[in-house]
Amino acid sequence: EVGLAIEAQSLLLEKGKDVRVVSMPSHFLFEKQTQKYKKEVLPRSAKVLAVEMASSLSWYKYTQFVYGIDKFGISAPLDKALEMYGFTKESIVEYFLKKLS
Repeated sequence: EVGLAIEAQSLLLEKGKDVRVVSMPSHFLFEKQTQKYKKEVLPRSAKVLAVEMASSLSWYKYTQFVYGIDKFGISAPLDKALEMYGFTKESIVEYFLKKLS
């Protein structure tokens, strides 16, 4: 997801939207951090969009904007499967811009 998020970030920058990408590989470890650190990483003033290829349920603790895949069953090469689920940089940008408006 991080690579795809960085690609989406580049497209957003082209559209004049200054966004940052934060990788959170472990919710458990993130929760062990100080409140100060957590607020620096995910400030309340920022619109946070989580990008998750697996179950998106755990992200709703941190944001109401989650772009994820919550269905299973496609058997195809990875790039084709992601495209079929709409998991592309363009789709992420479209979703994010819609949520910003």
